[in-house]
Amino acid sequence: MGADLSDSGKVAECIRIASEYRAIAELRHYSQADQSDVERRLTWRAAIPDKWSPTFIGRLTQVVVIPIVLPFLLLLIYVIAPIVEQIRKRRRQRRILSHGKHFVRENLEALATSTTVTNIYDLWCEHGLCDDSSGLDLDARRQCLERWIDMLYGSGMSVVFRVKQRVEEVRAEHARASAEFHGQGGHISLMDPVDVVARELSGQLPNFRSEALLSRSR
Repeated sequence: MGADLSDSGKVAECIRIASEYRAIAELRHYSQADQSDVERRLTWRAAIPDKWSPTFIGRLTQVVVIPIVLPFLLLLIYVIAPIVEQIRKRRRQRRILSHGKHFVRENLEALATSTTVTNIYDLWCEHGLCDDSSGLDLDARRQCLERWIDMLYGSGMSVVFRVKQRVEEVRAEHARASAEFHGQGGHISLMDPVDVVARELSGQLPNFRSEALLSRSR
């Protein structure tokens, strides 16, 4: 698949692949958030105690407090909460729709031709799923990196360079290091395993396009 594309075409396809993962993650988060909203939705019955206090003072307090709290609870449930929920829902929808621009060929080509990076790690940081701020789990990000390598360097190259195994090795090494520091009462911050492998590969794989050729095209 990658052999039929120009260098910019391959870069554009990599950007599209990363956007695909982001869009799927946003849709999953949207669905989970909707479910959470349903589960935590309040009702007016929340103001009525399931059990009355066994003491007279406790019951008297409940009788006095409920009429005071109930109007505020009704305002929260039927006015404020629906407004907040709609605002949150629209924000999530806008985030999902924002990924759509990365599936339009003209936009992809513009992003691909405007980038000046020539190695996979820099491209990964600029347009990929660098670090866990992408909101995707490690396996999904590793799969994305594998698809990028196969796109830029040829089908099967991710297997040749043992991307999956190397990510697992780095993750295990980081887990051991964190356990050692934690055992001594310390804390250590380590680079994400997928990013580590992407950076290592940049030193082992040739640039996916020539800097001289890139300069001449500008």
